[in-house]
Amino acid sequence: MKNIGDIIEYYRFETGSLQNDSKIWKDLLTLMISLKRYRKGGTKILSVSSCGPAIYALTTDPDKIEKVFKSKGMKTFRLTPNNTGLTILNTVK
Repeated sequence: MKNIGDIIEYYRFETGSLQNDSKIWKDLLTLMISLKRYRKGGTKILSVSSCGPAIYALTTDPDKIEKVFKSKGMKTFRLTPNNTGLTILNTVK
């Protein structure tokens, strides 16, 4: 997951993605720069949904990241990944 996080971070910070999104979402770049340091340790991925305003983290320490997000005035919620794979339902009758 860290490698995927590295690729996402490169795309967001080095290609101008966050700068472009910041034109719509004021202070996004500043906020993401302040959060970037929390990718160390258990947080392998930290990024913004396609064009925001959702910022997400894939982490093994959700309490820590939720505390950080809340300290920055962000609303939070938690989701648990579903690692069971694809399920195809045949609903055709």
